[in-house]
Amino acid sequence: MTQVAFGVWDGVAYDANTATSETKSPEYGLKGFDDFDPGNPIKAFQGDRGFFVLAETVSLIDVLYRYMTKAAEQSCGACTPCRMGTALLRDALDKMRRGPDGSLSFDEIEMLGEQMAETSLCGLGQTCGIALLGALRSFRDKMETELAPHRPIPARHGMTYVTAPCIEACPSKENVPRYIDYIRDGKPENSLGVLLQKYPMAVTCGRVCVRYCEQACRRKFVDDAVGIKTLKRYVADRQNGPQAPKFTRDMKTKPLDENQKVAVIGAEPAGSCAYHLLLRGFLVDVFEKADQAGGMAQIGIPSYRLPKNTLAMETDIIADLGGRFLYGQQLGRDFDIDELFKRGCKAVFLGLGCQAGSALGVEGEDAAHEGYYSGIDFLLKVHDHVDGVAPLKLEG
Repeated sequence: MTQVAFGVWDGVAYDANTATSETKSPEYGLKGFDDFDPGNPIKAFQGDRGFFVLAETVSLIDVLYRYMTKAAEQSCGACTPCRMGTALLRDALDKMRRGPDGSLSFDEIEMLGEQMAETSLCGLGQTCGIALLGALRSFRDKMETELAPHRPIPARHGMTYVTAPCIEACPSKENVPRYIDYIRDGKPENSLGVLLQKYPMAVTCGRVCVRYCEQACRRKFVDDAVGIKTLKRYVADRQNGPQAPKFTRDMKTKPLDENQKVAVIGAEPAGSCAYHLLLRGFLVDVFEKADQAGGMAQIGIPSYRLPKNTLAMETDIIADLGGRFLYGQQLGRDFDIDELFKRGCKAVFLGLGCQAGSALGVEGEDAAHEGYYSGIDFLLKVHDHVDGVAPLKLEG
């Protein structure tokens, strides 16, 4: 397993080799960062909470330079600390990695980074220097050792990706700032286009999303988080109104290739991979053991929160694009994986769902007790009762 060599995260410095009173071993307090999958090519990464280096051969100065270069590109230029600070730090680190003495000393770079963090108007300027400041305060000796030969630092292959906390918090990595900007610019149809790049269920998500993005929104440090879910619902509902075009009318799709068929098991939100496959020209069959699409969104969310016709409108997008729903088909009962390949499928996607409740973990808990239901079981029974499928009697 690849392990963290050193780094700073959330203000805590870690060093696997020389843990001291100022630095801690990566095993201390790190969850999920201490090891990676075998063969993982990543040797270092950094973000708005700090950085980690996973191989001692990595040039810390080169890593910091790449990130600051991307930050300078992404700066909107609205405030001087971010616009000028990112450029000055980028140029100073660039000179250092090229061999000659930098235009700024480490002390000057640290001072500039602190000014950016304290006086920039947006999250980019306030956070893009956090990794740099952590490196200077905890691992300046490593950076000085890199510069000691006064020779150019070999270029490394890498990818730099600057994003926003709301995007990273979203399970679909929806580009939240972009679709909000389109709303502000009076272009809701473009905003919807941003949403549809990720999934076809914008109306549904605008009603029932649990809003991880809003929990991560930095606006809450000023007053309240931006109403991201409400804005999504506004755009989706507006574009689906009586005078608005149907979602799929203007979608750019490739002609479906009969020789490139994919089977998707499960007509629930995970099965929206069928949507992306269809947009790319693959023929898709969606197998579902129930008699309707939607999974837990269909049977586990009450109609007052998510009207069934609203959900059906969005699951029907799969059929509008040329996909086919095969209901009453359960994996292991009506077909198996080998059979699907014999039918000509080139690939199979398993989106089986998680229709099982979690136990409370309390003493004496026993699912066999009469009247005991997990949260999921209770929702399913309520759904069947409302649909007239099965009675449900609650006793106090």
